[in-house]
Amino acid sequence: MVRSRALRASVAATLFLASLISPIYAQSEAMGPPCATASMVVSTGTSNTALSRCASTLIVYNVTNQEVFVKISNSASVTATLNDQSIPGGYFFRYTLATNQQQYIAAIVAANSTTLRLTTGLMR
Repeated sequence: MVRSRALRASVAATLFLASLISPIYAQSEAMGPPCATASMVVSTGTSNTALSRCASTLIVYNVTNQEVFVKISNSASVTATLNDQSIPGGYFFRYTLATNQQQYIAAIVAANSTTLRLTTGLMR
């Protein structure tokens, strides 16, 4: 019985602490209204596009179930390879952009195609 009470007390304390931390974390990681959005169709040949310079946070969301590989650079001739940052289908990745220079995103898939949603905004 003592063990059970101690376990319940430990679980209650953990849940209480989690309730204090979670709302703060969620608020600090929220994105404000986007200042730019775009879509990018990606195939087995690397393609790239210029990114908006309106804010420093870019969310790249892969809307299909196809894995995509992306690379961000300040070079207009940037190319992506199958060894670059992977974003699995249905997932997103957050990048911090340099707003003092033009940046570009390149993407490629191993097979088929996918669509990326590019959303730029400020984190709150």
